[in-house]
Amino acid sequence: MKIKESFMNKLQFISLSILGVVVAVFLSSFNPAYPNISPADISIIQPVKAANKVAFDLRNFVDNLPEGQVAHNIPSTMILQESYSVKVNIAKGISADIARDFSSEVEVQSLKVHTLMKIDLVGNNFEIQPVAEQNQIIDNSGIAQWEWNIIPKGIGKKELYIIIYARIKLPDGSQENHRLKTIKKSVNVITNLQVFVSQNSKWFFEMVIPLFLAIIITASNFNRLKQCIVSIFNYFRGGGSGGSTP
Repeated sequence: MKIKESFMNKLQFISLSILGVVVAVFLSSFNPAYPNISPADISIIQPVKAANKVAFDLRNFVDNLPEGQVAHNIPSTMILQESYSVKVNIAKGISADIARDFSSEVEVQSLKVHTLMKIDLVGNNFEIQPVAEQNQIIDNSGIAQWEWNIIPKGIGKKELYIIIYARIKLPDGSQENHRLKTIKKSVNVITNLQVFVSQNSKWFFEMVIPLFLAIIITASNFNRLKQCIVSIFNYFRGGGSGGSTP
């Protein structure tokens, strides 16, 4: 009897344990305090949190960069197929030499500056050839300069873009180009004939236009001129008698 009673107690304990597990699983599907999250879900959440943290740190890093200046000498007007030297200078802080070596029109803007910077110059209808290294180091007292040779290939209003990056080292050791600023410059590309007319407009209007009008008038009176020449020719051929003898 004792053996039978002991066996029944163990069987009752096992049954209650199984029932408790079933009830707990059932309640977890309805209770927000016990969300149904699998190990695969946990492995997905962790990289997302890490990526958000890196992005947050990157924003803070950029916000804390020192202020500086960027200057460029892209002209507002270019001649088709002519070669131009375009330069971009970057300095930390305010520099009186930010526009050094610039002989044409200059534009200066403020900019967040990092120690390691990269600049791209892009634009449709332009042949662009870099002259200086695209990745450069900027110290606290110096000015870094980028340079390109460009040739406009299309007539009319065209756009050039100066894209400025900071080369940032991420926590995993890799480097990333973080865009700091994009400068848009509109360029009016004209032909040599347009340049000639604009530079000699007074002479053009005083000489060429009257000559053109004279040609038009002569062409409109061509038939009358032709008849006059024929009459003179017939006059001299007839011996000046005004007609031919029978």
